[in-house]
Amino acid sequence: MLSPENLPKNLPLVQALKDFADKKGVSLSQLMTVWTLTKQPNASTLIGTTSPEHLQENIDALAVELSSEDMNEIENIAASHKVFGNDMRQLIFKNGIAIFNHNHS
Repeated sequence: MLSPENLPKNLPLVQALKDFADKKGVSLSQLMTVWTLTKQPNASTLIGTTSPEHLQENIDALAVELSSEDMNEIENIAASHKVFGNDMRQLIFKNGIAIFNHNHS
């Protein structure tokens, strides 16, 4: 998905999600963090940071709320773009190891 040959092909999806985040007044990373936690309430996210500003942005994501309409819009955006390379939605964990489920549709 992020390989040099696939990254440019996946940028339209990223841009569409960023446009939606901008419309909501949040960053793309905040949108995706909240989407993950809303979609899977028992999930946890691994969030890295390179500066105190990024850390604050991550903390501020906890105040963002997504409506069911927002969740549907994000799902529609994702469904309307082909993902090139390994689709992160195919990532599953088995015995504590992350693997790609290539049989996932």
